[in-house]
Amino acid sequence: ISQYGIKRFNHELEATGYDDAHSKYTPAWQENITGIKSSLVIQVAKEFAQNAIDTEGRSMIIMGAGINHWFNSDTIYRSILNLVMLCGCQGVNGGGWA
Repeated sequence: ISQYGIKRFNHELEATGYDDAHSKYTPAWQENITGIKSSLVIQVAKEFAQNAIDTEGRSMIIMGAGINHWFNSDTIYRSILNLVMLCGCQGVNGGGWA
């Protein structure tokens, strides 16, 4: 929501943008942890969202059973569910997660 200029709270760790490597959960922040360039994360997110727009919600994430073998796998599941819900894909034929 920060890209729309909506300021919810004043906090020293509040992200100033996608390139803010000091604030958690930004594309720049994850780059040091995962080794995946922030530009690639942004590109994939935009492509997933654009596909959801173009297909009226028919973007799907097929995750299989492997991620539930990891510690904090519930967080991974939540992130996937949040992504498909934010893009309007949950409950759409051909969209959502499997």
